Order: sequence, then C-alpha cells, then structure tokens
Amino acid sequence: MKIIFTILIFFLSILNSFSEEKTLFNNNLFNTLSSNKLNLLDFGLIRFEEDLASYVTNNLDEENVLTNVYYDWKNERIIASISFEQNYGFNEGNYLSTNYKCRDYFVETVNKLTQNSGYGGSRYSMASSYLSDLFASPTTQYYFSVDEQLRKSLVESTYLEITIRPTKELAFEQNVSPMRCLATLKANFDDIEVVIK
Repeated sequence: MKIIFTILIFFLSILNSFSEEKTLFNNNLFNTLSSNKLNLLDFGLIRFEEDLASYVTNNLDEENVLTNVYYDWKNERIIASISFEQNYGFNEGNYLSTNYKCRDYFVETVNKLTQNSGYGGSRYSMASSYLSDLFASPTTQYYFSVDEQLRKSLVESTYLEITIRPTKELAFEQNVSPMRCLATLKANFDDIEVVIK
C-alpha cells in the first residue's frame, strides 16, 4: 500500500510541475505581448495593409496577387506593394504597353486609395490627407493637423510599388524578369520610375 501511495505522489508531482511550467509560459507570453505597445508606425502599416487588400479584392482582376506594407529600415521609407502575374508583355515588342500598364495600375491604385481625402484635388494634398489619417492616433490627429513639415515628410517617405511578374513558365522559358513601378503617392504618371528587376 505504501508503494502504491508513493507512486501516486510521484505522478502527481510530475503533473504539477508540467502545470507550473505551462502557467509560467503563459504568464511570460501574455506579459510580453501586453508590454509591447503598438506604436503609430505599426498602427498605420496595419491600416495601410487593410486598405491595400480591400482595393485588390474589389478592383484588381489579375492572377496570383500579393500585397505587403512594411517599413524599409535601410532606406527609411514605407513601402506598400502590389504584385501580380501575367504571361505576356515582357519582350521588346510589347515592353512599352506593359510599362504603361504598370504606371496605369499605379495611378489607378493611388486614385482609389485617396479618393475621399484632401482638399483642392492636388495629388499632394490627397496623398497627405490620406496618409495622415492612416498614421494618426485613433483618438487624435493633433500632430499631423498642426505640423505641415511632418505631413510632407510622411508623403515623401511613403512609396507605392506595383510589380508585374512573369509566370514561372515564362520566366524559365524566356529568362524574363519582373517589371516594377515605384514612386511616392503624389507622383504624376510621367514621374513613376519603371525598372526591370
């Protein structure tokens, strides 16, 4: 009987130690998560990603679309990117039409994202108002409403990137590289940089 009782105590102590480890792990996990506050950069990037995903779902009829919004620490800028596949338009014969298509998508994307923003209708004021709303605190927009230099810096540091990727078959068969358009949200059609990656 003593042996059975000793074995039972032994197993209960093992179970108890597992329970303590789990509690310790959960406490560490939730303490870590709750102590890391969301800053306005994080908050703005999340909202920008939601807007971009919504735009793609409702407006872009392309294959294998990927979206991403992130802060590029090396170049100190925000990048919002849309990337999709197509199986034509990368050779010399139709390069120009793909170039225009890339820039058209860029302008259309910015127009849709900023359509309810800004006063006066200039590309700068619409981009400035849209981005200030995204990166402002949910409870106050004080900083962006009183500091025009801050708004300007936000516009100058935020880029949209549209990438048209060849399908895997086209990339392997013809050694084709993706085409990328990149500019700030205030850019006009002719100011959008187009490069082959």
